Amino acid sequence: MKSVKFLFFLFTGAFLSSCTHWIIDTETRIQVINKTDEEIYGLSVVSQKKELIVLVPDTVKVLDTVKKENFSEVYQNSWVGKFKFAIFVKNSPDSVYLGEHELKGGSVRAEITGEHKVFKMVLK
Repeated sequence: MKSVKFLFFLFTGAFLSSCTHWIIDTETRIQVINKTDEEIYGLSVVSQKKELIVLVPDTVKVLDTVKKENFSEVYQNSWVGKFKFAIFVKNSPDSVYLGEHELKGGSVRAEITGEHKVFKMVLK
């Protein structure tokens, strides 16, 4: 009887310790929305060594008057936490810094606004 109780508690403890991903969403699904006057691409995280890690590789065309917004595909990754972000602009060799933002998991829309290579990002 003691061994049955031991096995029950062992399996219960193992089950409860392995299911934290059911409680906290550690996956982030991110989509870029372009509300700028430029064609943008490559939403990236900037590492401490200033290396760029692309999260959304799509090119998102210039905002037009018919659609009002232009969207990228949705990309899933396992990034959760505070990160510095950058984006690339068509016909410009340098990335554009977008500031530090927090990814909390779940579905996120990265709304890029601005003009003349002065952009900001809001996560919704």
